[in-house]
Amino acid sequence: MDMFDEKIKSSIAALRDWKEDLQRQAGVRNSLLEKHKDLKELEEASYDEAMKASEGLSFVENSIQSIRSRTFRSIETVTNEALKAVYAEDLRIECDFGMKRDRSAVDIRIVKDCADGEVLKRNPDGSGCGVSDVVSLCLRMVLIRATGCVPILIADEPFKWLGRDQIPKAAALLGYMAEKLKMQVISASHHPSMRELAETSFWLELNEENETKIIEAKQTEDKGE
Repeated sequence: MDMFDEKIKSSIAALRDWKEDLQRQAGVRNSLLEKHKDLKELEEASYDEAMKASEGLSFVENSIQSIRSRTFRSIETVTNEALKAVYAEDLRIECDFGMKRDRSAVDIRIVKDCADGEVLKRNPDGSGCGVSDVVSLCLRMVLIRATGCVPILIADEPFKWLGRDQIPKAAALLGYMAEKLKMQVISASHHPSMRELAETSFWLELNEENETKIIEAKQTEDKGE
């Protein structure tokens, strides 16, 4: 009987140890389940945040693309009208977006529709007759206004590559754009047309001592009167 009692006691002790072990395992399991639940919730929250971030990024990219397209449509419209005002031939510009060295870039080409149906495309610098002067001036004026900079443009011989017959048209165009875009334009030029269309003009002379002297100053009457 004593041996039997010892076995019973030993079995009961083993059962208690097993019970305690089961309780410890159950505690570990419950802890792991809680962690799994937390991780699942975190994963779902992260997924939701990732989806929101992706949607936000897509919205921003679409907004940027829309703003970019509207901006360059405006640039194309203004520049194309300027080209028509200065040149008799049918010229227009095209803007293509791209990436260069991980930065946004735009390629601008001059397009000419020929009488035989052929379409010529070339860089403004290679068009001759001062086309690049007209295009670059329009781009600068429009972008100055679009970016909110101080509306002042300082130009040194802006139409130096234009022919004499085209400079009066270009000068009139410059004055018209300055008025419409509400910009002040300060230009240095040797051509009389630029002086005649300016609201205020100064005729400067460089003497033998390399000193600049004002020979004549003229204030043009208000064109609106």
